[in-house]
Amino acid sequence: MLLDEKIDPALAAEILTLPSVNEMAELFDIIDPIAIAEVREALTRTLATELADELLAIYNANYQSEYRVEHEDIAKRTLRNACLRFLAFGETHLADVLVSKQYHEANNMTDALAALSAAVAAQLPCRDALMQEYDDKWHQDGLVMDKWFILQATSRRRMCWRRCVVCCSIAHLP
Repeated sequence: MLLDEKIDPALAAEILTLPSVNEMAELFDIIDPIAIAEVREALTRTLATELADELLAIYNANYQSEYRVEHEDIAKRTLRNACLRFLAFGETHLADVLVSKQYHEANNMTDALAALSAAVAAQLPCRDALMQEYDDKWHQDGLVMDKWFILQATSRRRMCWRRCVVCCSIAHLP
């Protein structure tokens, strides 16, 4: 169904988007956020592996060399970034290459942040370098850096809290 070119890319992107941990938590009387997050990540990795060829085909088919703010283009970017998010949890080398390439070739903040978010969520090898590049480029813009802090704070990485404290103490925002 996802390869059906007749389906609206916005609908396909919505279909590919898993519920958040918070949305899943609403289904339970007793909430175990760690267990929910682990199950969600396992499901993401399974889908990334099982649908790798389809996801990559959709990702490549929705490449846009020019940035335009039109419904169809926004829908294609959203679908492409949803596929990238899954692909990031698949085969590590391919994920690292795709995410790095998208980040470096992004001509809009949506695509750059989608790549950065995928790198952080999947804990890809390129994650630290991309986070540093983003910081180096945008450290003077507080609103843009808010996205960076959100990614740092929501990382599943060990020692996340300590890293957030360090980030806040060395923040060089105007």
